[in-house]
Amino acid sequence: MTKPQGAGAVVAVVGASGTMGAAVCRELARRGARLLLVGRSLSRLRAAELPEAPTVLADVTDAACGDRIIEGAATHYGRLDGLVNAAYLMSADPLRQLPDEVLEEVFLVNAIGPLFLVKRILPVLPRPGGLIVSLTVGMPEPAAPEQAGYAAAAAGLRAAIGALAAAVRDEGIQVLDVEAPPVGCPPMGPPMTPEGPPMGPPMTPENLAQQIADAIEQDRQRLRPADFRRA
Repeated sequence: MTKPQGAGAVVAVVGASGTMGAAVCRELARRGARLLLVGRSLSRLRAAELPEAPTVLADVTDAACGDRIIEGAATHYGRLDGLVNAAYLMSADPLRQLPDEVLEEVFLVNAIGPLFLVKRILPVLPRPGGLIVSLTVGMPEPAAPEQAGYAAAAAGLRAAIGALAAAVRDEGIQVLDVEAPPVGCPPMGPPMTPEGPPMGPPMTPENLAQQIADAIEQDRQRLRPADFRRA
């Protein structure tokens, strides 16, 4: 891994127990990064199959999540070079049927919590050489009715991350905004068969993770669903 700070970079991955987060962890480790796995469940973090990587139990919706990551990185590595946020939560009901508390949680997980996290982590990243990766799942436009909450929260996060990227670019910090195709589905945009299923092979977690790691090494700022190559 050539970014940040070359091989041996210390990168915290939030949502490391999820399908996409775990795949990103494995790919970054393969390229030489030293990882800090962050999530709410120790058993699920262990399922990421990186037994040597230290873990931090924290919830992205907690404003103190970033503080715990900084403490964990200092304890295990003495520094923190990068952050990948791969935590997300989908809603399952159309907006007018979505309970208030669920809508609030969707925004906490997918927008407010990640911004809390970035605020805490940003001051400790090296300049130059720091890295922030924000990963959201792309939605078609318009989004399906049951995805209105997630689509709104993710769009808000992407807007904030884009503004952050412009603000810190001159400090030598790479901010990569990833809007990924859903794992197991082709990227948004390919033609549909008359029966409805999308054409082409699916996007695997491993393929997605490889392309995210490539984008880090290429110092890119944005990845959109159409940018991903299918396996």
